[in-house]
Amino acid sequence: MLDMYIIYNEDLEILICRICKIGVTGVHRHFARNHQIEISLENHQKIDEHAENLILRSVKDMLIPIHEIEAIEEIEVIEDFKYTAGFECQEMYDT
Repeated sequence: MLDMYIIYNEDLEILICRICKIGVTGVHRHFARNHQIEISLENHQKIDEHAENLILRSVKDMLIPIHEIEAIEEIEVIEDFKYTAGFECQEMYDT
């Protein structure tokens, strides 16, 4: 049931909101602010409980893939916008 709202990317250790198609760091805050109408309170609580049992990385602690990837499943790809990883400095920036 929850998989219609969120998906966990085990490789990157992030939760992805399937409605917004973005990675979510503040799970409770994201769903309370953005989806309080279309998702019931019961499902909000289930999402929070599910997230508590996962290993979740903050953006600053996210592992940068060492090989090129086309896209992260379930995250919306915006044309002409991509992130490039700088392996020497371990930073990500848009090009």
